[in-house]
Amino acid sequence: QRQVFQSAGAYAVIAWGITEILDGVISRFGWPDWIATLVVVLFVVGFPVAMWLAWVFDWTPAGIRRDAPWTTRNWVSAAGAVLFLMAGSAGLFWLINPAGVVRVEQVGFAVLPCRYRGEPAYRFRAEGAAGVIHETLAQRAELRMPDWTSVRDLAARNLPTGELGRLAGADWLVECRLSQNEEHWRIDVSLVDAGSDNSELVVSRDFDITEFVDALDAVARSLVAPLGLPPAGADRRGVAQRYSPRVASFDAYLQGEQSMSGGTAEDFGRAREHFRAAQQGPGFPLARVREADAFVLQLQAEAGPPRARVEATIRAAGLMLEAVAGTDPNLPELYAARMRLELVSVAQGAAEAPDQARQRGWYERALELRPSYAEPHKLLAQVMAQLGDEDEAAELLERARELRPAN
Repeated sequence: QRQVFQSAGAYAVIAWGITEILDGVISRFGWPDWIATLVVVLFVVGFPVAMWLAWVFDWTPAGIRRDAPWTTRNWVSAAGAVLFLMAGSAGLFWLINPAGVVRVEQVGFAVLPCRYRGEPAYRFRAEGAAGVIHETLAQRAELRMPDWTSVRDLAARNLPTGELGRLAGADWLVECRLSQNEEHWRIDVSLVDAGSDNSELVVSRDFDITEFVDALDAVARSLVAPLGLPPAGADRRGVAQRYSPRVASFDAYLQGEQSMSGGTAEDFGRAREHFRAAQQGPGFPLARVREADAFVLQLQAEAGPPRARVEATIRAAGLMLEAVAGTDPNLPELYAARMRLELVSVAQGAAEAPDQARQRGWYERALELRPSYAEPHKLLAQVMAQLGDEDEAAELLERARELRPAN
């Protein structure tokens, strides 16, 4: 008689509609995610209040009037209404934010290389942007992501979307377009259903180059929103936390990662120089870890390096990694670099054998920070092979191959 059910239905429809519209506006303008969360909370908190008002007051031709004095039957009905309101609030929260109740687990995700339109001298920014977004999303345990180098190699084959998704083990593909016009930049990112090839624009953002890191951070956050993933934990860093916001430092880092893909001693030497330049600004421990890693890989790629050089390299790289571990222990690359350093030390005769317990601890910590990380599997496989456990080594290599399908 009070038309409470009709009021509840109208409230839910309005709340759902405003939340959906707001979600698109936030993605479009790159606003912080907490705005959507606040609106959802306000709607949920306001639901019992709105229903109580619908019960107590009547809409009449003469205007809004209070209900008649209550009887015992009214109070019994009120008790039932409390239960109804509690269930309705939970149902409303599920309706306007279903992902808050049911989480999607292990969604296959792959970030394709960015298409670029602009001055050729800045193409490395487009090539690096996709890798940055990929490595940021790979920290999420809910996402099953192949190794970035594999995705890049698969994309170079110009395969149909469905075939690319199948080979990469991805349900969703991320396509991005980066364009540059003098000092102005634009990034457009779409989410593609690998099964149906349907594409939806998730975020489009204009920015100047000083906001490049912030723009990529907004992209990474917007991509997980349609999947209803929870906010990142304390150890799950966004782009803005992992990389330097200084243009010169960020550019040097991207160029260093590009050089690392070459695979020769000369390439690793150039990468070291870039990573060292990236540290000119304050902070940026990731660049220091990658400098140490490039130093070790350069040594590994050389033919018969002098004993003095081996010892100096291992000692210097070890000090770099220890410094980062003391100040910023939540970088997955740090633990992979430590694993590799010890293995190279053994291979170069600077250590007798890898410490299995220590290696396994680094391995577990790296995967805790980045579940979709192929390198620790490969490195621990080398350890187990050296220690004679061929079965576990084979299992680890198989897992690494699953994460690197193109290799």
